[in-house]
Amino acid sequence: METCDVVIEGISAAYDGRAVLHDISARFEPGQVVALLGPNGSGKTTLLRVLARVLAPASGRVLIGGEELRHLSTKEAAQRVAVVPQFEAPAFDFTVREIVEMARYPWDDEGMHHVEQALERTEMAHAGERRFSELSGGERRRALLARALAQDAPVMLMDEPTAHMDIAHQLQTLGMARELAEAGRLVVAAMHDFSLTAAFADRVVLLHEGRVRLDAPADDALSSEAIDEVFETQFERIRNGRLILVPRALR
Repeated sequence: METCDVVIEGISAAYDGRAVLHDISARFEPGQVVALLGPNGSGKTTLLRVLARVLAPASGRVLIGGEELRHLSTKEAAQRVAVVPQFEAPAFDFTVREIVEMARYPWDDEGMHHVEQALERTEMAHAGERRFSELSGGERRRALLARALAQDAPVMLMDEPTAHMDIAHQLQTLGMARELAEAGRLVVAAMHDFSLTAAFADRVVLLHEGRVRLDAPADDALSSEAIDEVFETQFERIRNGRLILVPRALR
């Protein structure tokens, strides 16, 4: 299996003329789960959109496996990067299986075993013939995860991957992210849950107002006062095998 690092060099980006990201630089290595943390509007989703080539940066560049992202063909980019978006409304009401099968378009082989494995891993095999519109929010998330798994790319981008899921499927989803990293892939995920981040992430990039405030190993980042400052909340750190952050106002 090919592995790819991701190098971000001086990325700035804007929506409708409004600057959203400011001179972001980072390097993400294979074998890691990288969590993007930050308040709403801090730039997490925008950064993922740039890495997914959905949004062109105003300046700077992104390299995937040593090649500049903007110079890759659509097929080449899809062979390197899979995406689990936060929301998606397909133009047509495809079945779950049809949506997952679309992940194989970048590859010359049909690779149907990847489709079957992805449906099984996400516990969506039973729903293969159901229409996407018929699914609950959590089921839609798992269908999109199955599509990304079937794509079999060395880099996976996940935007709030556990949103709308019950706790069992949250743990299952992040467990898969951990397994992918341990197999040599790179997972970059926008997260909002500190406890899940502490349990599954290797590294945290803390964003604030479109800038990198902190980039550090997960335990160090979550122990930092920068978390309290960026989220404007005082947290108490509790260690019980894993680090848990509890807002002091709730204690």
